[in-house]
Order: sequence, then C-alpha cells, then structure tokens
Amino acid sequence: MGRLVEALSRDGVRALWQADALRREAIASFELDGDKVNWEDLVVAQIDVALLPHGLRPATTEPLRLIATGQRLVRDGDRPGSKAPDPAGADDPPDAPAADAPDESPTAGTGLDAVLAAVHRSKAEIDAFIRQPDRPPPIDAPFRRPAPRAAPLSADWLAAAWQQLVLDAGPLASSGELAALIEERLQKPGLAGVAAALHGLHRPGLFPEPRTPDYRRATVPAETGRSLTLATAQNKPVGPGRRFARMLAPWLILRACQMKAPGPWLSPALRMDTRGYALAAVDGEDRWSAWLYRMLADGFGRERARLTELAALVAHWETAFTAKRRWAASRRALLLLVDTPAVTTRFLQHRRGITRRAAQMLTRELEQLGIVQHVRHAKGQEWWLADQVHGRG
Repeated sequence: MGRLVEALSRDGVRALWQADALRREAIASFELDGDKVNWEDLVVAQIDVALLPHGLRPATTEPLRLIATGQRLVRDGDRPGSKAPDPAGADDPPDAPAADAPDESPTAGTGLDAVLAAVHRSKAEIDAFIRQPDRPPPIDAPFRRPAPRAAPLSADWLAAAWQQLVLDAGPLASSGELAALIEERLQKPGLAGVAAALHGLHRPGLFPEPRTPDYRRATVPAETGRSLTLATAQNKPVGPGRRFARMLAPWLILRACQMKAPGPWLSPALRMDTRGYALAAVDGEDRWSAWLYRMLADGFGRERARLTELAALVAHWETAFTAKRRWAASRRALLLLVDTPAVTTRFLQHRRGITRRAAQMLTRELEQLGIVQHVRHAKGQEWWLADQVHGRG
C-alpha cells in the first residue's frame, strides 16, 4: 500500500487514476453482490443514460449512483478552498493555447453538508441528477444549500452518504451505532483497524433492507456449518449494506493509516475471490482479517499495475496524436478519454469549449488513429468509445 500511495502522490497521477478506479469499484462492488454490470453500458450512461435503449438503463442506475456518491465524498475530502483535480487538464503547461480552452473545473464542494441538504430533496430530483445530460453538471450542482460540515465517518456523514447511495431503503437509523463501531474498531493500528471495522460493518441487521416485497432476511441457526451458511446467503437477495460498507473503505484507510487522501477502493481486490469473500464475511474476525490481508496485498499490486497500464496507454495515444495537434490540446483530449471513455460530439463541444465543427473533426481524428471507435445504436444514437481504457481492470 505504501508503494501505491507513493505512486498516487505524483503530480497528475491521482487525477488520471481516480475516475477509472471508481468506475471499477462500482462494477466490482455490484458483481460481489451477484449483479453484472456491463462496462460499455456504464460509460455511455455516464454521459447520458438516454443514449441507451430503455431495457439497458435500469442496470446502470445504481452503479451510476455509487460513482456519483464516491465522487462527491472524495471531493469533500479536499482541504477547504482547494479545487478538485481536473482529469482533462492535469499536466497542461501554463501557456496552453486559448483556442482550445481549458475544461471547466467542477465547482469546489461545500462539504458533505450539501449531501445532508439533499436528503430532504425529492427522489425525482436526485434521480434527475444521476441521469446526467450530455454535459455533466458539477457533481455538487443539485446539493448547494449551506449547512454545518459533517466530519468523515461521523454519524451525520454516514447517514447522508447512505441516503445518497441508497434511495430504495429507509433512512440509516443506525448511523450513531455505526459511527461508534467504526471508532472502536479503528483503535487497532493501521490495516488491522480497517479489517476490524469492515468485519463489524458486515454484521447482519446494521442496515435497512430494500423496500421490495419479496426481500426476506434468511435466518440461519448458530450451529449451521459454514458451507450451508454460504449457500443460504447466496440464495437470497443481497441488500445494499455490504455495498455501503465497501464504499467506506477508502475513508477507513485514510483514518487508520493517517493518509493525506482517501485510500484505494477495495472491491476490485475482493472480487478476485467472491466465494472467499462470502465465507469470510460470515466468519470470525481473525479469519476475515487473514483473508482480507491476502486480498489487499494482491489488490494494491494490481492497482499499481493499473496505473502503469493507464500511463502507457496515454503515452501511446500521445505518440500517435501529438504529430497532428499541439501538446496541450492533445493531452487534455486524451486525459478526458480516460476520465470519460464514451463521448459524443455534443459532449466534447461543451466539455472542451470548442465549436461543433471542431468536435466533429476531433472525433474523426481520434477514430482514424484507432483511439476511439464509432458506435451507432438504435434510433440514430451514436457515440465514440475508447474501449482500450477498459483494459483488464
């Protein structure tokens, strides 16, 4: 983890990694709960869910909400007055040409206070935010009412994060209990505290169940064997509690390991052994911790490899693209594709601050160089997809 943190601390690297890492977290988190998420559908829905056929839209709604919640919480972790990194222009030189104007940086967040205010807004308004138009608004656009800032992992912070992540379950009445549990478990040093806190957060009954009539909590006798316990768990629908617990991992690592920014997302590492995860989650803390340490050691190594993979991909693109365009313009466009692998000409026009004609020329050049592929879908919908970003992550 130390080597991964060191790599992420370099200029521009965290901005390159964060959007890709959070997207992989969403996909892995849902797969851990038994739901498949298609990468291409998800990246297309990130720019406009209306681009997808109606039948594909529901499968992207919840993963989009996890991504939006994670983005919001990460931004709240920035120091007051600091701006969130702009993945499309992280390393541009100061004299970037005015003809290719910088992307608008997202408005600096006002803290989780904004999410707390959003709790009182209607489900329709929040859904409208998740279904972003071609030009995604600043992540905090629907949540700007001033209110006291909530400290990460506090009861108010947990309640607000839950309410933004999960719309089909009741309020988190146990937020005070969760905050106390986390505080107690993080008394252990370093990753031992993280493992203890995550084990506690996987305890049944901590989180509200989804409001669906066919959802029933399975009851398993205490003397039941581990295999039967696992089989019972796999044969019932999974509530959102474990997904929420996994989403908290970066802030548990931030607190326990005294890091400067929220730690890495863990679901991609845990997904490498879904059966082991299901067993360890219902086992004792010692077995859970031993399993988790093994998964994290491999997972942190894979995250470093993913950083190398993304950097090599951008470098390859730059070699092909910079012969045709200025360095600043090239790098901003290419980094944007890592952040948002699916684009439309309208999206590029707004995000890059260029004319529609320039956006059309840009997509044509990217397609000719093999950086994106042109996708035509039903009812005249079209977009360009940088499918190489998918990689092996």
